[in-house]
Amino acid sequence: MEQFWTMYGNALMVFLGGVLLFGFGWYEYARQSKWLTNSKKTEAEVVGLENVEIRTENGTHRMDRPTFRYRTTGEILVAKVNQLFEKNTLKVGDRHRVRYNAQTPGRILSDSADDLPLLTAFGSMFLGGLLLMIALVLFLV
Repeated sequence: MEQFWTMYGNALMVFLGGVLLFGFGWYEYARQSKWLTNSKKTEAEVVGLENVEIRTENGTHRMDRPTFRYRTTGEILVAKVNQLFEKNTLKVGDRHRVRYNAQTPGRILSDSADDLPLLTAFGSMFLGGLLLMIALVLFLV
């Protein structure tokens, strides 16, 4: 048994890592594609800007990121709109394409923000598959 672990221990570790990475990628892909399937694209209009203030013992501090109210599903934070606000180009009445899902009202994406979770899922599946191939080579050698 000890000889088995010396010969195939590395291959088993690589195999286990590949299976876990591939499984994580598949889970993320399934979760994201389900969210995208049930989501809708819509035009969201900025109806109000609000600076968030925190009061502490030392005084009042303003948050870096304001809260934006849209007519779609309430208060949200969108990365694209935050960038526009930091550049001082965001105004009340602006319209932006967003994607939202009624089952998760706090999660609203800008129209181009769908790619990162899918890229993470496909990257995990690719690396998991690569580790599985390396494990196969280690088993055969």
